[in-house]
Amino acid sequence: MAAASSIRMFSKLLPITLQKRLVALLCHSGLAERPADTETKRPMLRGLARLILRIGGWTPVGKMPDEPKAIFIAAPHTSNWDGFWALAYKVSIGAEIHFFAKDSLFWFPLSTLLRALGGIELDRERAGSAVRHAIDMFEEQDSFYFGLAPEGTRGRTPGWKSGFYRIAEGAGVPVYLGFLDYAHKRLGIGPRFEVSVDK
Repeated sequence: MAAASSIRMFSKLLPITLQKRLVALLCHSGLAERPADTETKRPMLRGLARLILRIGGWTPVGKMPDEPKAIFIAAPHTSNWDGFWALAYKVSIGAEIHFFAKDSLFWFPLSTLLRALGGIELDRERAGSAVRHAIDMFEEQDSFYFGLAPEGTRGRTPGWKSGFYRIAEGAGVPVYLGFLDYAHKRLGIGPRFEVSVDK
């Protein structure tokens, strides 16, 4: 947290010309200007993500589904590292999966990186509208993938929140189970399950 605060403070001290140069550098590296289809046009970035996973000792498993829309839920979510490894996996397989991130993280230059990786700013004070917003994004696009942690928090919880279920039901899309197995250092995309409503 201290490092993040230092970076945030430093970025605010940069002259606007240097801020623009930093954005240009991110664009040149392929982290700004997302391609319209997938990240497969970024072989160097995918290679870097694979290297990061290898250095971390992780074995990626699974692959993207052969359907245009889906929700991915990843559990458990008990550490800040979960998001880092999940993003590394996402980039390594060339997946364009979008996700909500709290608005306090969207400060320059981190905001540029988060948006490039699929991050969507979320105001936690109005989190109730997040389900509707996610459903709208599914309905507005021909191809859309969305990921989230069903616990809704890093702390241990007795159960999952229903947001992912309501999004899947409202958008009419399947849900895929993602996982981070720290004990065996495996992470990836697991089986699919259909959302149904008990009558």
